[in-house]
Amino acid sequence: MRVGSCKELRGELLKLRQSGDRVDVVESVRKIVEDVRRLGLQGLRTWSLQLDGFEPEAFYPEDFERAWNRLPFTLRRSLQAMADRIRKFHAAQLPKNVEVRLGSMRLRLLWKPVSSVGVYVPGGSHPYVSTMLMGAIPARVAGVERVVAACPFRDQYRDAILGAAHVAGVSELLRCGGAQAVAAMAFGVAVKRVDKVVGPGSVYVQLAKLEVSRYCGIDFYAGPTELAVISDGSADPKHVALDMLAQAEHGGSSLVVLLDVDEEHLKAVYEEYSREYREGFAETFFLHVNSLAEAVELVNELAPEHLLLAVRNPDEILDSIVNAGAISINTPPALMDYAAGSNHILPTGGWSRFKGALTVYEFLKPIVVADGLSEEAARISRDIAQVEGMEYHRKSMEKL
Repeated sequence: MRVGSCKELRGELLKLRQSGDRVDVVESVRKIVEDVRRLGLQGLRTWSLQLDGFEPEAFYPEDFERAWNRLPFTLRRSLQAMADRIRKFHAAQLPKNVEVRLGSMRLRLLWKPVSSVGVYVPGGSHPYVSTMLMGAIPARVAGVERVVAACPFRDQYRDAILGAAHVAGVSELLRCGGAQAVAAMAFGVAVKRVDKVVGPGSVYVQLAKLEVSRYCGIDFYAGPTELAVISDGSADPKHVALDMLAQAEHGGSSLVVLLDVDEEHLKAVYEEYSREYREGFAETFFLHVNSLAEAVELVNELAPEHLLLAVRNPDEILDSIVNAGAISINTPPALMDYAAGSNHILPTGGWSRFKGALTVYEFLKPIVVADGLSEEAARISRDIAQVEGMEYHRKSMEKL
């Protein structure tokens, strides 16, 4: 943990943030992806046994339903309620087709769903059942016909993961993790290939998504968790510390930053945070800023995944914030991770400078349709084609 003024630690924070991915990790991911692409099931099995500790295994809707029926009632009830909230918020996002008439021409923009999607669900020590819902439900709402999921779940979490796949509307699930799972979905190994891969995960998973993006679509870089907090000293220090700890527990690769205009409040939050902080929690910075404007400026440069506004009048600074994956106001960020209804698959690593939270738009593509003839458009186009040296473009419009 680092404590100090923004002036003292700003450079160190930005340097840590901009350090980039290690070359050896990039090369390892590239080899795994290429092995799965070239060797198919043999390559997938080799890397899954080596890294997951088990062979890849496929599951289907009948498996999901049986697992769902074995889950405790309280968990089924909560998963169903969470699914309903996610579905309602994402259904409200669905865009309408557009039609414009320009003279005698009709131009349309038609939204069409991607045919198939792969959702990566982190597994390992704990089952991320919430991610199953966050990735699959918006895809289904958008109209995606086939949703494949991949998760390296342990045996004790089998029913939880398969049950979540049931309520999320998953078509098939591959028990497999890491870069090899991303490659399997992208290249159609052990499951039918998909048109797009989405989901959060380790640096290995995110680099694998970038690697396969030459062959299929991806959402964005959604790696280790990030949280920035802007505070004016008005919030209960213990509550702020708990919100920070909730994101810090994602692990040592994560990043948590407090920007506080009140130095005494910052110290109080630090004391509460330190009392609960455990080994292996996120890298954490406690920075004293001179003003909320200074805090906003640094947040926009950091472009964090999560941003918590622990201030009296959040609307006074909200419009100034342009780079953040999700913003929490009077809402614990952890609530947005689960049942708020919004999506917890968010851009990290500075990607919120140009990407936002996962929405139905990640699963839709706009197709433009032009219908009809226009003498005016043809005349304009012939003039431009002449300048650009496009002879047959020009000739094809001379008949109009």
